[in-house]
Amino acid sequence: MMSGNGGDSSPSGTYRCPSLLMNWGPGLESRNPDMIDRLFDQIQSLSGKNTSDPSYMSALIDEDYSILDTATLRNAIHDVSGWHQDTSNDYLNFIALEDSVSGDILLMVVNDSDDLLSHDYIKFPDYMKEDYTISWVAGFELDTDTPEAETKVVMDFDMIPAFTASLYLIELE
Repeated sequence: MMSGNGGDSSPSGTYRCPSLLMNWGPGLESRNPDMIDRLFDQIQSLSGKNTSDPSYMSALIDEDYSILDTATLRNAIHDVSGWHQDTSNDYLNFIALEDSVSGDILLMVVNDSDDLLSHDYIKFPDYMKEDYTISWVAGFELDTDTPEAETKVVMDFDMIPAFTASLYLIELE
């Protein structure tokens, strides 16, 4: 939705999206993409509305779900000395909701920058990887969920495109 200009617009500032997106017609061919339906389909899959996927929107108002705070999960960086909280990361944003009944977590993540990200992590420092199964629900899909040698739940959002969202279900086994 925040795609920016496809090039210099003329006159300046007139067009807010690339020329490919300027045609919002109903066709399915590449020269006439049905961008409105594609956008609505993506929002529907991320929210879980009218799908068989977990409903993130319903979880937001469900009393059984609570929002996990930064004591439970956080942006993280990894270097030669290990894991550290990445307090300067203000572009990989997320809201995690934990079901108090099942222990499952719904994680909505957004790359809020205009750049492709490289090894930007979200870490659950008190959650053991062996206790959870991570499933992609909608949006951008990670290549791998957690680095192989890591024992805690860590998600690497490497190569997540600009202004992209992901929804993950992290199920307690």
